[in-house]
Amino acid sequence: GHYNNNLGYNSAASGSFNTTLGLYSDSVGYFNNSIGYGNFSQGDSNNLIGTNIRASGGGGNYNNIFGYDIRNSGSYNIAIGSGISIVANNRLNLGKTIAGHLESGRIYIGNITDANLFPRSTLELIPKNANDKVLIVNAHPSQSANLQDWNNRFGTTITFVDSSGIINANSGIILTPGTPSVTTNRIYNVGGALYFNGAALAGGYTSWTISDSGGNSESVTNGTNIIFSGANGVATVYNPTTNVMMVSGTNLGGGGSYNWRIADSGGAADTIANNELVVFSGVNGIGTIYNPTTNVMVLSGINPYSSWILADSGRNSKNIVNNTQVIFSGVNGVATVYNPVANTMMVSGTQNAFSTISIAGQSDVVADSITDTLTLIAGTNITLSTNASQDSITINSTAGGGGSYNWRIADSGGVPDTIISGDLVMFSGVNGIATNYDPVNNVMTLSGNYSWTLRDSGNNSKAITNNTP
Repeated sequence: GHYNNNLGYNSAASGSFNTTLGLYSDSVGYFNNSIGYGNFSQGDSNNLIGTNIRASGGGGNYNNIFGYDIRNSGSYNIAIGSGISIVANNRLNLGKTIAGHLESGRIYIGNITDANLFPRSTLELIPKNANDKVLIVNAHPSQSANLQDWNNRFGTTITFVDSSGIINANSGIILTPGTPSVTTNRIYNVGGALYFNGAALAGGYTSWTISDSGGNSESVTNGTNIIFSGANGVATVYNPTTNVMMVSGTNLGGGGSYNWRIADSGGAADTIANNELVVFSGVNGIGTIYNPTTNVMVLSGINPYSSWILADSGRNSKNIVNNTQVIFSGVNGVATVYNPVANTMMVSGTQNAFSTISIAGQSDVVADSITDTLTLIAGTNITLSTNASQDSITINSTAGGGGSYNWRIADSGGVPDTIISGDLVMFSGVNGIATNYDPVNNVMTLSGNYSWTLRDSGNNSKAITNNTP
């Protein structure tokens, strides 16, 4: 060859522009540099430092190889280590621990058993042993920034692991259909149905349940519009056909406005006006969030309810689907009636109600609910009787001399007559000792020499003038 520099024992340069330093080394190609023992460069522009390095074969150009017993027949490779064999191009291998493809910018880290493998991603980790952890991220003792950020091509974070290890996936998580070999404490997708811990959640828990004052309930699906109607009432009636919930009657609390109140699972409540629409929305939820601006109640999470149930005061109930509009209607009522045929829920009744019964010197009797019952108890020598058809209660005394407590009046002839409370009796005549009572005209006539005197049971008396009613 030409223009070669050889320094060592039994080294040769049959090519040109080569530099050889060492023993038993040879450069057949051009522009090669070899330092070491037993190195052989058949290609061009190779740098070999080490022992028993071979850069040969069909390619073997533009390589940088450092180490022992390395075989390279490719081009544009970098190798450091021992026992490495490379036949491909553009490869990096550092001690069989870090390897990659230089042109694509992909890299392996870990147990590199084949220097010619092509990494499947920008970074691929390969553990050597089954009990080796593939990746450990250690936080700073006072870590405040996220442990990881996963960004889109514009640098916007779309998923991250915060400083406490909580994963936040802004766009949701997709579960590939399939049943894991171990299902304990696992969430997975079986044909589109959600499973947890080996049991199907089955897409149930997808909607709302609404109830009226009678304890009747109805299931409604997501996106349902419900109209709350009526004012100043204590009773509610739901119509599952028209999705109307009506309030009416007089509240037991004794006054004030009785428009509707709606609250979410967090206990936050808001007043809504009559005939206002409320949309019940969201699926698979146990938590509810109410937006008073848009009148939307959102359901989210996983819960055991699949639809809405509305019911009337007679506990008749009806299931309704999601996105159904419900109107709450009716006036001046204390009872609710549901018609499952017409799907109407109405408030009926025009009565007023008292929540408190007071007796001077005694504790008040206060109603605990709008359906609370007041019980009357008969005391000594008292009997109570009811008439359900006439909605009446009769109080009688069983003591001696009792009977009716209306008035009795009799004239001097001993003829008595009963008069009711509020009757007028005319006492007429002057200076008499005989009396005569006219029960038709309620007139008591006196004749003789005596005027009238009335006396009560306490022996209190009062003289009254003639013709006094």
